[in-house]
Amino acid sequence: MQSKESNGEALFAELSNGCLMPALMFGTYQIASRTQVDSAVGAAVECGYIGFDDADYYKNEELVGHVPEVKNVLDAVALKHGVSYTAVMLRWLLQRGFTVLPRSGNPQHICDNIKCQQIELSDEEMQQIDNIKFRHRVVTDPDVID
Repeated sequence: MQSKESNGEALFAELSNGCLMPALMFGTYQIASRTQVDSAVGAAVECGYIGFDDADYYKNEELVGHVPEVKNVLDAVALKHGVSYTAVMLRWLLQRGFTVLPRSGNPQHICDNIKCQQIELSDEEMQQIDNIKFRHRVVTDPDVID
């Protein structure tokens, strides 16, 4: 196996068949719950990881594979409106008629969250988010503020 640099960013390894694979990948072994996968893999995608180890043995392939799909939808809408994907989700909830109580101890997140009031999601954007198949309630530990 030989390492090659691509685009000055990611390092790739050349396999014996000539194919390239990322030399640095994110491991998902023992990350099993939806909340853990969403958090860990979402952070890895955000940081720029392009390779994920999700062997069948781990029994989390479906969960791991879903996070980038969700993030792609949210990131595309966020980019169009110039806000964070969190602001997009907050706006989606508000436009659905929910009352939302986001909380954070991070000043940047606090400012990002309020920007949800500055945008209006189109019917098409609302439908794109509605079409995300994976639904679960996200509740954080009230004793931990990030």
